[in-house]
Amino acid sequence: MLGLSGGITGTTKADRILKSEFYTFESSVSPWTASSVEGTLTMQAGQSAPGSSDSDWMKCTYDTNQTSVSGIRVVSWASGIIAVDDVLTVTCDLHLVDDSGKWGTDPPINFRAQIGGAIGTSAVALDTTSLNHTFTVTAASTANQLLIEVHTPADRPQAGGVFYIRNIRATLKRP
Repeated sequence: MLGLSGGITGTTKADRILKSEFYTFESSVSPWTASSVEGTLTMQAGQSAPGSSDSDWMKCTYDTNQTSVSGIRVVSWASGIIAVDDVLTVTCDLHLVDDSGKWGTDPPINFRAQIGGAIGTSAVALDTTSLNHTFTVTAASTANQLLIEVHTPADRPQAGGVFYIRNIRATLKRP
């Protein structure tokens, strides 16, 4: 007896990509806008994060203390295609400027990605560039906005709080 197998014993279904977008910020912040911001979130394209010589970052500066969830979004990102149990994966580079306690009282700072009424959270250290930062979210509804926000009360930015973001890749898959 040689003990040879008769072949594959099972199959798996590949996830179907519904939408995949890559956002860089050399010259524009579009289609990203401020989300639930008290006061103004100034969003500037073509910036360099501290320690980076690349000018492909979006610099976001708060002018008012935030008392609730706030950040950036793309409205109607998954309009007409998202379903419950779809999976969103967002990767991006983030840099939070540590400037005299303008990022809450309990670093690291918790950011979240949100779509479909569900969130995926991840902690970001101050004054460190976090490359390929990843959020994963399983949709609980068909809400179609894509959001990246600061959500934990102890982490909410104060007036003058600055974060840099670039290379946002958002991929929505159906398992």
